[in-house]
Amino acid sequence: MTRRPALTLPLAASRRAAKRAYTVVELMMALALFAVGATGVLAMQRVTIESNTHARDVSTANRIGAAWLDQLRLDATMWNHPSELDPNSDLADTLWLKSVATPAVWALPNPVYYQKRDWGAAFDALGRPVADPTSDAVRFCAHLRLAALSPASSAYGRIRATVRVVWRRAGADQTVPFCTADSVATVSQASSLPNFHFVYHTTVIAEQTAPRL
Repeated sequence: MTRRPALTLPLAASRRAAKRAYTVVELMMALALFAVGATGVLAMQRVTIESNTHARDVSTANRIGAAWLDQLRLDATMWNHPSELDPNSDLADTLWLKSVATPAVWALPNPVYYQKRDWGAAFDALGRPVADPTSDAVRFCAHLRLAALSPASSAYGRIRATVRVVWRRAGADQTVPFCTADSVATVSQASSLPNFHFVYHTTVIAEQTAPRL
């Protein structure tokens, strides 16, 4: 009976190492799983970034809308002449409220930018006023709709003021204007909905009656 020689230590170690090694198929499967997982992570990162950007834009647009209502209330302090001795209205002395129209339509604020208050229709990405509404820095635009709720002859007038803050959707056509006088009617059409986001703020502004003289 012959006895097989015992394996030398180097040969036995090399065979054990060969059994523990990965095959090409296993490596390819691992790489495929890694690629699928990385694609999912990158997709989630993109969704997270877009969601955060949209949330920030909505917050900025709401602040602009609320600030515009404050500006209109401040404007109403000039609409204060009627009294028992003088029932005539001085709505014409206001800055923006005098643009009230019947029927009410969407329009840019007139004036579009008022330097003394550093306030107007156009705003940058941080919500800061921009003097030139056609500038590339414009991210948001405020449109106004002023509707008279009482007859012009009334001594106690009421105006419904609605502010619409507009900004472009992600991936929208960047060449479509939205902060010029000619573009306001276009933005209001249903065909423009895929290109813009909107935030609305509304209030009723009352004529400030003067005390008895």
